[in-house]
Amino acid sequence: MMITDEHPRSRVIMDVSEIKGRVLPETIKLNNNVAAGDLLITDKVLADEIRNGKRDLSPGYYADIIEESGTFNDETRGESMLEYLRIGQLEIAGS
Repeated sequence: MMITDEHPRSRVIMDVSEIKGRVLPETIKLNNNVAAGDLLITDKVLADEIRNGKRDLSPGYYADIIEESGTFNDETRGESMLEYLRIGQLEIAGS
């Protein structure tokens, strides 16, 4: 999975200079429905920002939106659903 600094300018990354690293899939572990793994940051500016406290992660994804009311886990009501969720990139955002 690609890593970007903040959200990409468009829905699809067209410029490879926006790719600032990648998730190392061989390091991903699941524990109590939480995924953890290592990130390889290849951009010096972003690496420095992370060292200085930039920590927010925002997954970019694609999904089919189904306009249909329903509930999630018998609790949360919603007016639409996401199906076929596909992760596109991981954004390192915020300060």
